[in-house]
Amino acid sequence: MKTFALFAALVLGAASSSLAADHRIKVSDTEFTPRTVNAVAGDTITFVLVPGAMGHNLQSVTIPAGAEPWDTPLDPENPRFRIQVAVPGVYRHHCNVHLFMKGVIRVSE
Repeated sequence: MKTFALFAALVLGAASSSLAADHRIKVSDTEFTPRTVNAVAGDTITFVLVPGAMGHNLQSVTIPAGAEPWDTPLDPENPRFRIQVAVPGVYRHHCNVHLFMKGVIRVSE
């Protein structure tokens, strides 16, 4: 019985982690696409610089209590940035070089 319980726990744990989604946000010269992302706690958000786009600096503006802030370059040498959103709530971000570039990540449980 203990073996079955351990096996079931491992299968359920593997299944729940495999259900996590990877949401991609394209970063062009002037905008984030999509501008708003709806995610679930545990999902990954990947910011991807569009080929030929100028450099940006991605920065969290407001995030839920307990979440990890970010402030990182996105340029041809660093064309991708990934975060895992573990805390439910609203994450607002922008490019701190181009302040008109804003985005929102809404994370549910």
